[in-house]
Amino acid sequence: MLSTCGMLFDPLGMLSPFTVRLKLLLQNTWERDLKWDDPLPMDIQDTFQSWIDEVDTIPQISLPRTYFSNVETKMAQIHIFSDASQKAYGCVAYFRKGTNDDIFTSFIMAKCRLAPLKKLSLARLELMGVLLSARLAEYLSNSFPWITSDNIFLWSDSQIILHWIQGDPLRWKEFVRNRVREIQEKSDPNHWNYCRGKTNPADKLTRGLSIYALVKDEVWWRGPDWLSSSNLQCDTSHNEINVVKLTDELRKNYVPENNSVLTVNENNCNDFLNNIYCVTNDYSKFIRIISYISRFIHNCRVPQSKRTGPIFADERNLAEITIIRMVQQGKFKEEIKELKNGRSDVKCIICNKWHYAVLCSKLPLRSSLETESASTENSTTASSSCSNVLANQACTSEVLHLHHLWPVFVMVSTDTNFLLE
Repeated sequence: MLSTCGMLFDPLGMLSPFTVRLKLLLQNTWERDLKWDDPLPMDIQDTFQSWIDEVDTIPQISLPRTYFSNVETKMAQIHIFSDASQKAYGCVAYFRKGTNDDIFTSFIMAKCRLAPLKKLSLARLELMGVLLSARLAEYLSNSFPWITSDNIFLWSDSQIILHWIQGDPLRWKEFVRNRVREIQEKSDPNHWNYCRGKTNPADKLTRGLSIYALVKDEVWWRGPDWLSSSNLQCDTSHNEINVVKLTDELRKNYVPENNSVLTVNENNCNDFLNNIYCVTNDYSKFIRIISYISRFIHNCRVPQSKRTGPIFADERNLAEITIIRMVQQGKFKEEIKELKNGRSDVKCIICNKWHYAVLCSKLPLRSSLETESASTENSTTASSSCSNVLANQACTSEVLHLHHLWPVFVMVSTDTNFLLE
């Protein structure tokens, strides 16, 4: 099988859709870990024999030896198409030439590569096919120096690739960054255009064709029909990338900038809470939202111990403490700052009756009587301001939690957790 593959002499890649089938079959035997002297499995033997039977049809293929006819040519362009599948990737180039009224196209050459055994995403395989196109464009530009770079057009049916090419390569991870940089060096990003997958001739060399289908395939030998149109206009409408649809793939290959600066305004704590609360208008749901925000921050900081699934009790408690601390910081910002600095003579409305202690990133309150009889660890009450709607909704949530018991029970339960001023 290997010797048969090596016997084919096709430097221009004209038979790539046919020969790629044999290369894929050879790769399949490699994946099965067969030794050189092992007999081939029956399914591979049958497929190989079927491919051999088609070889006799190759002489039926004929192409003109010249790219240009004797007719005067006022315009000459090179159009290169690229595509990829999970099996292979490659590109194919065509001349587009003629006068204003008569346009002719001719096959130049094609390049095809098998997809590596290590599985890559389809977008990265498309990128490798596009890189092959850029290298082919540079080669053809050197081979035909009378064709300027302005007359070389490149096509892809992948919007993700077009987005990568037209952006800054430093935004992407190393695999994408290195290839995008080389593509931009070898080709003009403005000359990359979108074409529909159904009219992309490079699709045929990534999936394979029988020799019988290849002989009759005009799209492969002449390019898509619209390439022969006298009024060829690039479809730029699809160059407008819909980033929302491409979010997953872009996120996988995106590298955050090291010099990003996050500005936080400490005076807007209550605004932040109110903006979120206005969306929910429910205290319990509000606690869950803050819990998920805290979980997201935790998973970003410690990806090795990501938390998933429903919200745990400790996460809910932490979210409630976070809300209380933010409300306190908005109401008693200066007093809390001075208390944290060790001052004991701070004057405020509630400081005459309560002593603050900063423990475990929360601000519990203890009365002067409790200071003598209870330890700091057992004191977990916290302060809130009635000026915020959260205080009212916290009480409402407590009423619902106690199934509308008498007000005295609600007051006792609320005072256990909050000091409402």
